[in-house]
Amino acid sequence: MEQGEVCVLHVAGDGVADSFDGTVRAVAQIGLHQMLIPLNASLPGRSAQRLEIRPMQWPSRLLARIRTLEDELAALACERSLYGLHLHGAMACLLGSRALRAIALKAGAPLKTRVLFSPHLANLSPWTGALVGRLLKAELTPLHSGVVIALPGEAHMLSRLLGRSAEILPPAVDPAFFQVSRAAGGPAVFAGGNGIEAVQGVSRLAVLLNGRQDRVPMAWLGPVSRPGRSQLEAAGIKVFDAEDDAGNARLLSGATAYLHLSQRGRQLGALAQAMAAGVPCLASDTLGHRALIRHGDTGFICAGDLDFMEKLIMLLRDAEERERIGQAARAEAGRAFTQRHFDTAVLRAYGFHRVTLLPMKSVHVA
Repeated sequence: MEQGEVCVLHVAGDGVADSFDGTVRAVAQIGLHQMLIPLNASLPGRSAQRLEIRPMQWPSRLLARIRTLEDELAALACERSLYGLHLHGAMACLLGSRALRAIALKAGAPLKTRVLFSPHLANLSPWTGALVGRLLKAELTPLHSGVVIALPGEAHMLSRLLGRSAEILPPAVDPAFFQVSRAAGGPAVFAGGNGIEAVQGVSRLAVLLNGRQDRVPMAWLGPVSRPGRSQLEAAGIKVFDAEDDAGNARLLSGATAYLHLSQRGRQLGALAQAMAAGVPCLASDTLGHRALIRHGDTGFICAGDLDFMEKLIMLLRDAEERERIGQAARAEAGRAFTQRHFDTAVLRAYGFHRVTLLPMKSVHVA
């Protein structure tokens, strides 16, 4: 890389893989050179070929880590033409903001680059998220020029906490889900979610639903722990490991309904995929789920087991309502959850408001 080439530097930690890969892909479309300072060995994943990796030897103590990142940022600012610095994950935001403040104090002026924060607080437990949120507020408040990028479930909280609007990244759904034709013959009800509470909730619903004379086939689609798999299978639920997008789209094509349980509104991409496939969806009552579903229009928000059961039985009995909800969900996904929508949101956050993206195949709704 030439010294004068404009570039973007990413600093990324745990729990950011999906949005991180999408962000790198979006920025690559406008030709900016991209570098990565990983906070752990699991990155960069699928984005490796698009990145110049700058491995670091991280000390164990927090203050020493801040000084290490401070030195690296200061050196890069002298060596390269930094268009932007993007901090991915709560730890990256905390370390990066403190390092930026230290650089500004020493130099008498802030680092001249666009700073973007993606805290991913939705991936943390409520207690940890609240604590990290308060720390971020203290760190980010002096950095008035920073841009906050949020996932759907955390945007409102972050905006109120930090006193600034957040750029919301919608789920990026592969065209395969829009293009798959609705079919019959698969498990009547698919389910997915995050954590043991989702597994327990789906298992309870299966027992309640199939305690009647007519049995309804149920299946879980997506990653699940070994104990979770055992619990699901004990409840009579078939488990499909997450395949590629085309395989998942084919599985969803025959679903009568899709349940998404997550008390913290995580892994919303799976819900968006089911909507794009035209499957009527029922979801937990969280801010993240409400950001995707309009209750009674493009799906249903359910407050507990009884609510899930009532809405699910209604859909199983009413084919016209299933068709109406499924079509509305697919149309909503086409309006807001495509890869182009995600890329546009990323580039807007980076300051490219009128950029023309590279040609893409149009989304055909089957």
